[in-house]
Amino acid sequence: MIERFGYPLILFSMLTIVLYETNILTTGIIITLGLNIAMLLVLFQLIALLYGFTKSLATLYKMECYPLYSPIRDVAITEQQKSIKKENEM
Repeated sequence: MIERFGYPLILFSMLTIVLYETNILTTGIIITLGLNIAMLLVLFQLIALLYGFTKSLATLYKMECYPLYSPIRDVAITEQQKSIKKENEM
């Protein structure tokens, strides 16, 4: 779903930035929408960057506090719990 909507949004926002910077179009609803989409994409990327950074810091903290902690084992346990929960629902 991200590929279906993400790539056209990025291309549209890049095109509007180019049109604005080359002074071909400097006003209008298309430029306004494109620049707003570009700013939203930057905001989403910043949020994703901060989320990834805090998640890695949380993992590092767990590894420091609990020497036997393994992220791979944590993922495996979570997947097992999901599959057990799915089997119980059926």
